[in-house]
Amino acid sequence: MAGGDLLDSRLPHPDDGYDAITAVSSLHHIPLGDALERLVGLLRPDGVLVVVGHYRPATTGDRLLEMVGLPANGAVGAAPALRGRSGKPDDEHVPVLPPSTTLSELRAAIATRLPGARLRRGLFWRYLMTWRPR
Repeated sequence: MAGGDLLDSRLPHPDDGYDAITAVSSLHHIPLGDALERLVGLLRPDGVLVVVGHYRPATTGDRLLEMVGLPANGAVGAAPALRGRSGKPDDEHVPVLPPSTTLSELRAAIATRLPGARLRRGLFWRYLMTWRPR
């Protein structure tokens, strides 16, 4: 299927929805509420939604995890550089936005739109969210 804007209702999709939808490092680039509602609408009733996303650190716990993760983040970034594969792999003209939503705000948005979803904080300012409609 060709790419397109997730929020564009004209984006082609199967009439009965998708069995699985994944979003990796993308939801913080678009309005969260609109994106979650659209993803819910694209998912089959027995499907699964999996999101690996970024959040904005805001709490003391976030900052402590950030400090613990910084050396590991540097090591992960150094590995490709040592193999000569450093640099930005994406198209230079793609707009990139830092995450504006905190983990607490994510929890609230997910709780109202995706009942029963699981949200777990990860390293490197990431979270993992999984949801199955019930």
